[in-house]
Amino acid sequence: MNANSRPAAPVTLKTWLRQAAAQLQAAGIRSARLDSELLLTYVLQVDRPYLISHDDEPLSQPVLVQLQALLERRLERVPLAYLTGYKEFYGHRFAVSPATLVPRPETEVLVAMAVDAMTPGAAMLDIGTGSGCVAISVGLAMKGLIPAPIIRAIDVSEAALAMARDNARALGADVDFYLEDFRQHQGMQHDVVAANLPYVNPAWQNSPELAHEPPEALYADDDGLALINELLAMTPALLRPGGQLLLEADPRQLDRITEKALESGLVLRQRQGCVVHLARP
Repeated sequence: MNANSRPAAPVTLKTWLRQAAAQLQAAGIRSARLDSELLLTYVLQVDRPYLISHDDEPLSQPVLVQLQALLERRLERVPLAYLTGYKEFYGHRFAVSPATLVPRPETEVLVAMAVDAMTPGAAMLDIGTGSGCVAISVGLAMKGLIPAPIIRAIDVSEAALAMARDNARALGADVDFYLEDFRQHQGMQHDVVAANLPYVNPAWQNSPELAHEPPEALYADDDGLALINELLAMTPALLRPGGQLLLEADPRQLDRITEKALESGLVLRQRQGCVVHLARP
């Protein structure tokens, strides 16, 4: 060993965060610093304040290897939630996987509207439930109401339903899940219908992260409106008179959805963010 050589300095939390954030930022990831912190808290099983109070703590080699593997996948634009296995949504932690979409903050607007629309004993249908984040969040917000609301959630993916059931069990929500295509629905009508159907047009310039999410839950024909238009036509079979329909879509689509809804005999209550709130007279 050369007398002038020295052992490499240990990589501390602070150093790793700085280097990881720089790589993510160079790759065009806007949440570079936050993503780096969340990867580090996930691997170390600590909270974010710990990173500040222990920023000079050295990282072990096994931890560095694990962090590097996760960082490389994030640089490939794999959604952070798929790397950690969870996503915070409406104050709850939901398990997610590539079988489900990653819950989006904008969908919390739909949940808040659904909560406002629910009354004791009301029946709600969540179409395209995925991880179950909408139905479960509404169910938890309604917990304790007497008579208890009836909350049903449907999806065409068995894998997504399995994850939704696990989330409901873990969070203590009373939701019934069914493998069902809304276009074949022949059951009861509901007081509230919430739908987060596929609405992305593949021709749009979409985020690279979408390439890792289930395409059947994202994309639809007719500029992304095919399934939404089918749902609007089916509203009488799904929604009771006086019932409320909540649809999430891209803001660019809301004018056309509203026009189609009015043609279908629905009434516009409000539009907020990515959500159209309609009612059946």
